[in-house]
Amino acid sequence: MRQITVLFQAPNGIGLGHISRLAAIAQALRSKVPSARVPFLLEGGSHSLLEAASLPYLTLPNNHALYESGSWEAWPKEERYSLIVNIAESIIRRIRPELILFDTIPCIPVVIAAANRKIPAAICVRKVKEMGGYFERLDKFQEQIKCLIIPHETDEVGVPSRWLPRTRFVGRIVRSNPRADVKLNLPAGSKTIVISGGGGGYPNTVDFYNWALTSFATCQARNPDLICLLVTGPLFNDWWKLNLINGVRVIPFDPNLISIMANADLVICQAGYNTIAEVTQLGVPTICVPADRGMDDQYERAKQSAASNSNFHICRASEKDRLTLLIDRCLKSPSTERSSDRIASMGATRAAEALLELITEIPLE
Repeated sequence: MRQITVLFQAPNGIGLGHISRLAAIAQALRSKVPSARVPFLLEGGSHSLLEAASLPYLTLPNNHALYESGSWEAWPKEERYSLIVNIAESIIRRIRPELILFDTIPCIPVVIAAANRKIPAAICVRKVKEMGGYFERLDKFQEQIKCLIIPHETDEVGVPSRWLPRTRFVGRIVRSNPRADVKLNLPAGSKTIVISGGGGGYPNTVDFYNWALTSFATCQARNPDLICLLVTGPLFNDWWKLNLINGVRVIPFDPNLISIMANADLVICQAGYNTIAEVTQLGVPTICVPADRGMDDQYERAKQSAASNSNFHICRASEKDRLTLLIDRCLKSPSTERSSDRIASMGATRAAEALLELITEIPLE
């Protein structure tokens, strides 16, 4: 039987969406072909996401380590760039993947290393603000990229005609359903609010946390049974700026965050792709505070989610008093769509099927 090896390459600097999305696809691929090898090549650490999923990984130095921290100033930038290419080539040579799957923002040295080794590639492309400009930048890799996997429906992303023949729309990609054995172990009769900012690495995420915590304190003064879990994310560093409140438990990160959210009475979050996909899949009552992002339109994503989910509410950062009112309203109102055992989106499975179809077209060496 043909041994299948797919290398998954994900950036991992300020958010966790890239790695968790590819992890969902890797798990779906391994579910279909248990003998498949699904190693990851990361820019930065896995933050226990891959360990929790029993997925193997290797790491590359990230941009901060090589270009921003000052640690490598004795090496010219050209040498640092060549170093990453050489490390990537060595890893690819030893792992010998039949295919590499990138996510949205591929590591260019890895792309070059794969091209040097003549390894075909696919890329998972989620919607960004300027899709036209994105595809123009992707054009330079048109010969190498054999498949675009789009984790959206066909009417959500406009794909240029030159890319359409190799495009697969698979729908949203999320991790598997929450684990039933994850319990919050909180006092009986309490109500739990989970505050999450995803990976927590974006600048000014601490402002969102402090605002949400202040609103929670106001609500808790009226309802002492409220408990808050603040999941800062493994990339959060502004600890000295965080204004903690009584009744708040701080969790830097938990790879089973989807299970924690499934057990919550309310989630307060920003509007990252994976966060929104997961909370809407769960049907958990959610207050979303969209944030400004360079590549990402969180406001549009939140608006679309609110239009199709009655448990989903939007509060802009400028509406300071509205967050407290929404918290009270959500905790008093019965949930109409909540379900912790919903069937997970089939996006990851469809993506895995697309990869397997592509691999069968690749001739054996």
